[in-house]
Amino acid sequence: MDRKDRLRHLLAGRPGSLPPAAPESAANEAGPPDLAPRITRYPLAYRHGDVPLAAGWPISGNLLRLAGLDGPETGYAGRPLLLDTETTGLAGGTGTLIFLMGLADWQNGELEVRQYFLPDPRWEQPFLERIAAELAAHDLVVCFNGKTYDMPLLQTRLVLNGMRLRELPVLDLLHPSRRYWRPIIGSCTLQNLEQAALRFHREGDLPGWEIPDLYFRYLRQRDPVPLEGVMHHNRLDLVGMAALVGALNIRLSAELPRDPRALECLLRAQLQRGRLEEFRRLREVHGEALEVAGRRHVGLGITLARLCKRAGDLEAAYRLALHLSEHRPDQAADCFELVLIHEEHELRDYARAAAHCERYLEQAGRRPDADGLRERLTGRLERLTAKLRRHQPPE
Repeated sequence: MDRKDRLRHLLAGRPGSLPPAAPESAANEAGPPDLAPRITRYPLAYRHGDVPLAAGWPISGNLLRLAGLDGPETGYAGRPLLLDTETTGLAGGTGTLIFLMGLADWQNGELEVRQYFLPDPRWEQPFLERIAAELAAHDLVVCFNGKTYDMPLLQTRLVLNGMRLRELPVLDLLHPSRRYWRPIIGSCTLQNLEQAALRFHREGDLPGWEIPDLYFRYLRQRDPVPLEGVMHHNRLDLVGMAALVGALNIRLSAELPRDPRALECLLRAQLQRGRLEEFRRLREVHGEALEVAGRRHVGLGITLARLCKRAGDLEAAYRLALHLSEHRPDQAADCFELVLIHEEHELRDYARAAAHCERYLEQAGRRPDADGLRERLTGRLERLTAKLRRHQPPE
């Protein structure tokens, strides 16, 4: 009894279980069925909500860098493959099958969607061979939460069938989307993002939790009609991902994004990943524009000040943090300590630092959520006062 037969045996008698396996001799006589994909083409002028599919190509280098990949300065124009799976369960692991693989790419002025369907688990190996051939012809996988779910599951199924997938870079749209939209919409599911970023509302779409049972029902009854809803759901996911690439491209395509939130996301990613050379190159070309944007937008300015400090330009970090603490103190409390550290340890101007510390303590006192900040400022003021006494000239 092979692995797939054991799976059928374990699931026998459960609701939505796979049907009994056909005898091995019958399977060999019949040969594999037609596993050619169902192909749907969308012109690049097609709009998914407000965003035309043309906006997704080429992929912005800034988008790749925001997702933690190495992105070219002029934009990526290689061979990306959008990927989305429909499976027999959400838990993953060796007992979960991929029964529908949706793939899509931009080619010949269109977005071409190819959907590979597994009509019976015993044909999993030739089904996976076709998917592996598709992946071998591309150099980047684009997915949504695929790093966590789709790609590990695909790798598991390939290994169980004696195959291996060469390692490809993965652009998981969930992570850059969260950076940009989570402060606005909270939960960043693909459908929430479609509504917020694309202004697209799905109508008549299947809820994801129904999909495994529809496939098990198909295996029992061999009626493909209910699966049309699954095919439609999978196409919507792929087209939604392509449009989401476009929505992110629109915000990130310029070397220095004009959208302050997009620029803040990009700078924050540089800060968190320590990409200081990338930041220095950006600042060499756009230093003045960066500082102007940092003075206008508090969150961006705080991130920019921290990056300047990390990159070794302590004076620029201090100048920007001081401006924000003076002009936007209610929003820029994160700058208070940047200012005080510089004045105490770099300038050694204890009187100025103490004066600022007193003012910041007063401002922090108006915030009920600033207990930790008040405690640190109080301790710093005591230390600064002691230093002032020690450095006071004798009478």
